Amino acid sequence: MAQSIKLQSAKKPRADFPLFPHANGHWAKKVKGRMLYFGPAASDPHGDEALTVWLTEKDYCLLHGSRPPKYSGGLTIADLIDRLLNFKRLAVENKELSPLTFRAWYKTCNMVLKQFGGTRSVESLGPDDFDALFRAQISGKAVNTRNQYITYIRGLFRFAHNEYQRYIAAPLMLGQSFRLAKQPRTARGIKNTGKVFSAQQIQKLLGIVHWRLKAMILLGINCGFGNNDCATLTFDALDLIGGWHNHSRPKTGMARRCPLWPETITAIQRAIKTRREPRDPAHKSLVFLTRHGAPYCRFTDTDRANAGGAVEWYSSLGIIMRRALDRLDMKAGKLSFYGLRHSFETVAGNSKDQIAVDLIMGHVTPGMGTSYRHEIDDERLLAVVNHVHNWLFPASSANS
Repeated sequence: MAQSIKLQSAKKPRADFPLFPHANGHWAKKVKGRMLYFGPAASDPHGDEALTVWLTEKDYCLLHGSRPPKYSGGLTIADLIDRLLNFKRLAVENKELSPLTFRAWYKTCNMVLKQFGGTRSVESLGPDDFDALFRAQISGKAVNTRNQYITYIRGLFRFAHNEYQRYIAAPLMLGQSFRLAKQPRTARGIKNTGKVFSAQQIQKLLGIVHWRLKAMILLGINCGFGNNDCATLTFDALDLIGGWHNHSRPKTGMARRCPLWPETITAIQRAIKTRREPRDPAHKSLVFLTRHGAPYCRFTDTDRANAGGAVEWYSSLGIIMRRALDRLDMKAGKLSFYGLRHSFETVAGNSKDQIAVDLIMGHVTPGMGTSYRHEIDDERLLAVVNHVHNWLFPASSANS
């Protein structure tokens, strides 16, 4: 991986030239499924320097599938990022890291490359450089977003020097800018940021959408499901007879359990009756598929990602939800399908059992109690979802 600058003029000097100009701005070659880079094409348009590096390192590359490690200040930013992303990609393949988290790593690495370039030595970076990165790329973003970038950038450069490996002689000093920020005191209270639905808005949506979307909307407000939760829900995680789901959160792998409302069960059953056959047999276990037989959320294909291309997130569910919101002229604020998860957390919190809410949401309750707590009674989970049901369907709740 290297600078995210599109090439305009660099071309292979001849047909049998072993390297090619990658879209990220470097001469590259794919070896053993990994994309290796051999310097920027902008300063080496004919690839002479890159070819020299390739011929020098060719035997090592073909044997190990990576470029030789560089020590004593020789490690470049592009080399470090290549090593980190290959490590993280292997973790995704081994189910140790979620694709969403890998996407966050990829996005952060592109930010670093945009600021420093790929050929600069890692050991040449100091607090002033990181302060410039913070001012140019991170400052001005929301506190949580800033903290996320800071955490990932810290992790990237810790990867260069830690207890397991020493790609550089000593750990880098990132400076004062890379301290985690606290939420401003005025922002610590509860506030409606425009992401929370009212009960009337959800009822209107349920009245105009098809059964698949209706089932997923109900899962959103019944169980705190987000886009990817619905897209990855499998039949073996559903108990429609007993009225429960046990679908772990895809992003973190946290176990979840939640009782299903009768309305949710009916909508899921109707959605299953009209379910298309999967276009890919690998998706046969998914409860929800688009009218084309594909998952509602997905990343770019693995081959493109392994080749160094951008790892992009595509959500059909987000698109059809946006269309439904537009039909009802709900364009104000920041309403989206994920707002149902915000709405569930907000309403369910008034049930006064935050521990049960956290289990349904797939969150970790802060404090040592989480380490000692081994079970939460189902009655507590029922009380939480009944509280939300009473908020959404007050008339039917009063009649029951």
